[in-house]
Amino acid sequence: MPHALILAAALAVLAWPTNVCASKFTFSKYTGDPREWPTERESLAEEGTGYAVPVYRTWPSKPYEVLGSIRYQHPWRWWKDSTIKSAARLAKRNGGEAMVIRYGEEVGVTGSVTDAKTQGTRQRKAVTGLVIRFLSDEQIAKREAAEAEKKKQKSAYWQDWEFRHPGASFSEDARDVVVAFLANTGISPVSEEFRAKADDILQRISQRGQAGDLSGEWVCKAHVKAGGIASSTEKDYFGLAKVEQTGPNLTIISTAGNLEMTFTGSTSEKAIAGSLAIAGILSKAEGVAMDEKISLTFVVQLPNGVAQGNVAIQRVSTKKTN
Repeated sequence: MPHALILAAALAVLAWPTNVCASKFTFSKYTGDPREWPTERESLAEEGTGYAVPVYRTWPSKPYEVLGSIRYQHPWRWWKDSTIKSAARLAKRNGGEAMVIRYGEEVGVTGSVTDAKTQGTRQRKAVTGLVIRFLSDEQIAKREAAEAEKKKQKSAYWQDWEFRHPGASFSEDARDVVVAFLANTGISPVSEEFRAKADDILQRISQRGQAGDLSGEWVCKAHVKAGGIASSTEKDYFGLAKVEQTGPNLTIISTAGNLEMTFTGSTSEKAIAGSLAIAGILSKAEGVAMDEKISLTFVVQLPNGVAQGNVAIQRVSTKKTN
């Protein structure tokens, strides 16, 4: 065989695994809202080892944005050095400046939507690579300025609200719930619409019945975690809830927000217990009920693991005057 043909055949054989390997990857573009992704003070990145972009084994120490996620066609197989190199090349082709290798898939990357009883998406523990791009100094400064302005505006609103309602008090936690609830509906905390909506909510959750009666509207936050050791989902919910009390009997029903929740039970000496339906999960729950805060916790066994969480329901309290 002529030397030229031998050389061409050898080059073809050498090139074949790389092309096949590259075709075994899938890049999923991130299309969510801009957000702050995790960072660590100390990070590890491999550079100068033939990788097209730096490869992090921990969260980076610098702020960044996520462009998407890379997965291998064999999700449970550990990535070898040659696998990482191919993934790094794909990350660079999709605009990445670095890649973060992690054990766990992002929502939407081979996750499958399930019914409410199994909580959101079923995710497999697999090696994936997050394709990231670092924020410029200008972008970081702009983000910090925007956050500072939001804090300034929110602080000014609460100071104004306390001035207009000298006989009322509202905890920092409850204030954060109101902000998060309105933010989830697309209302910016620095807008005039926020002031109007927040005023309306605070007015509604300030209403009181007879002393010791918990009936009325409350603002609510719930944290729910469901799944097993290999796979789990966590989510925060924000909204409004209506509480009805008749003697020792207590009913709580969510009325607004991204939370679907009902509770039926009883209260005695500030302790409460009953049945809770939340985010498609049915469970027994118990907690404490006070004049300005109701707390519930629950744990229940599911077919695919355990569901657990807590619910904090709060309202405006009346300040004690001398």
